[in-house]
Amino acid sequence: GPVDAAYQAIEQIVNMPLKLNNYKINAVSHGEDALGEVTVRVSNEGITMLGKGVSTDIIEASCLAYLNAANRVIEARQEREKAHQ
Repeated sequence: GPVDAAYQAIEQIVNMPLKLNNYKINAVSHGEDALGEVTVRVSNEGITMLGKGVSTDIIEASCLAYLNAANRVIEARQEREKAHQ
């Protein structure tokens, strides 16, 4: 679906394959302008990170969560590379 397509596009942009380990949707508020919160857990090369996104559009919240997790993985990989130098 659209979330999977967005996740594949994000992986291509960051040039890093990610394994989606967990995907969870929660309602943050109720009513017409209800907010949805998406939490994802992704991994790459032994690094596992959590990402969160909130929006009235669940696809947008999903993308924000995946980007948040991807950025954390990238940062952790960079820190690991610095430690090995």
